[in-house]
Amino acid sequence: MTYTYRITDNYGRTVFQSTEPVSKIIAISELEEKMQEFEAEDEWNKFLGEVVDENGKVEWDMTKEYKEGWDADKWAEYFNQYLKKANKWMYAGETEIDLSDFGKATEDVLEDIRANAIMSEEDLIAKFQKQDRADEGVTDLWDDIDDLVRKDEGSYYTYNGSYAGPDLHFDIYYDTVEDKTYGTVRVHLGGDARGNFSDAYVMIIEDGDTAESMFYSLYDDYVGSRVYLDLTFDDGSNITFDGEAFDVYNFEFGQGGEKGKAQELAKYFETLPDNWSDKDEFLDKVSGGIVY
Repeated sequence: MTYTYRITDNYGRTVFQSTEPVSKIIAISELEEKMQEFEAEDEWNKFLGEVVDENGKVEWDMTKEYKEGWDADKWAEYFNQYLKKANKWMYAGETEIDLSDFGKATEDVLEDIRANAIMSEEDLIAKFQKQDRADEGVTDLWDDIDDLVRKDEGSYYTYNGSYAGPDLHFDIYYDTVEDKTYGTVRVHLGGDARGNFSDAYVMIIEDGDTAESMFYSLYDDYVGSRVYLDLTFDDGSNITFDGEAFDVYNFEFGQGGEKGKAQELAKYFETLPDNWSDKDEFLDKVSGGIVY
């Protein structure tokens, strides 16, 4: 296997990158010589040197002791200098949504709900009006409809749980005449959290009064996803963390981190205190502020 080496300054910027692959012994020797040249020219800066294999894996680090003295903020700054792309995403229904563009994410969730709905709010109201069980003036399921009871145990608004994705409002309705339960979802379209919802869409219809179990089915389908943070570095290495979708992320290592800067990040992440705030705040700084 052949190796190259690179030198970065105190800010994580690459100041020298070798181009000719050589043996590990020669790479280390050339790196040490080159480091002496840089340090002689600029005694106020601290230069970091690494030898990497042809897969980008760090094989030798002549500044390990110096790095071990860094705090989490310094490490975050270091990794951020090498960051090429950061992406935070999750699933809503069957759709993968990019949380870096919240407006687009809201549209994608609404599109997924429409595509998988059994019927629209308008169709359900029309069904009751045809049976003369709803007044002709009723245009919204939140209005009073004869024999259609809104169940308290099935009503939930994700805004109240600090949800990471576009907020959803779940409602369960029970038809006391036909003994059927309807599970509906609305999407909050932005602005005042108390209003500006999409129409409701019926996602589940079951026989009997099944409000409680139906709520959990809707919950699992649309807000049961984990949140994922993908980080890709200049050397092509990649790492993914996953966290919870409510209140705090509590990110954990997911996959990747097998070479290069991603591997170095994975190793450092394991040394952080085992509490959500330190890890989430660290990844927020590494990612350039897209976690919060």
